[in-house]
Amino acid sequence: MAWAPYLGTTAARDEVMAAVAETRGIVVTGVDERTVVAHRRYLPTWALVTALGLALFTGGISLLLLLWRSEESFVLVVDIADGGTRVVMRGTLHPEAVERVSERLGVAAVRV
Repeated sequence: MAWAPYLGTTAARDEVMAAVAETRGIVVTGVDERTVVAHRRYLPTWALVTALGLALFTGGISLLLLLWRSEESFVLVVDIADGGTRVVMRGTLHPEAVERVSERLGVAAVRV
């Protein structure tokens, strides 16, 4: 959860959406008046390490693990409270996206 000076829900939502959209690998899949929904699909580290580590022992068959993809979805909700803007982040959000949202809104990210 992060607090920023009052921007209004639409302006704050647009800032959040722009920050998330410019993060590599994240796609904004839904937007309404106060909410931004985004999705990330990626190759997990364990799959990469396992595929390369076992490649010699399995005759290369372990390289099929490189086709594995994990998915994460998250929701950012913009609220106005106490003369400020609050962004509540639900789900697993990539650290780079958290930094970009915090920079755009001019606040430090607070993790709960």
